[in-house]
Order: sequence, then C-alpha cells, then structure tokens
Amino acid sequence: GDDDDADDAAADAPPEGSEEGKEEDGEQEGAQDDMELAWEMIEMARLFYEDELEESNGEGGHPIELANVYEVLGDINTETSNFKASLEEYSKCLALLEAHVDEDDRRIAGVLCSMSVCQQFEQD
Repeated sequence: GDDDDADDAAADAPPEGSEEGKEEDGEQEGAQDDMELAWEMIEMARLFYEDELEESNGEGGHPIELANVYEVLGDINTETSNFKASLEEYSKCLALLEAHVDEDDRRIAGVLCSMSVCQQFEQD
C-alpha cells in the first residue's frame, strides 16, 4: 500500500552526506537561482515597457512586448502555484492583446487557455 511506496521512495533517495545527495541539493539551489534570475529579468523588462507605454500616453511604446512580459509573469506564477497572481498577469496581457492584435489572433486563444487552467486550479 502507501507504506510500501514511502519505503521505495526512501530507498531510492541518496543517503544524507553522500556525493549524490549533495549534487541534487546543488541542482535544486541552481534551479532556484535560475528562477529568481528569470523573475528579476522579466520584472526589469516589465518596468521598462510600462514606463515607455506610460510616457507615450498609450500611443506608442511596445504594447505587444509588454503583453509578452505579462504572459511570462503569468507563466512563472502558474509554475509556483500562485494562480491569483497568474490570473492578474494574464488579464493584463489579454487586455493589451485585444487592443493591439486582430480578434482572431492565436495569442489571445493561448492566454485564454492559460487563464482557464489557472481558474480550475484556483477553485480546487
């Protein structure tokens, strides 16, 4: 039963202090560092594009690039199970896309699909 699965998992795990265990810990820390670095870079892009759009009073800037940034932020929040924040980012993305691309653009469908997944997980 479930106890057998727990015993199997414990048997597969490297012993504490082993080289293999240290390597896996390093990989987890590396993955965390990569995620933090990605978050920082995308946040910098968001600030840049938002400032640019604000300075142009919505008439210039790079709204599609900003929409892409919001979509990536939504994806990152989804990856970390922060579905409420994901929905907020996807909503911003959707608003920009609806204002700047054709109504049958595939990117709109992709964002709507991502939003529906978040809504399903948020309800659970």
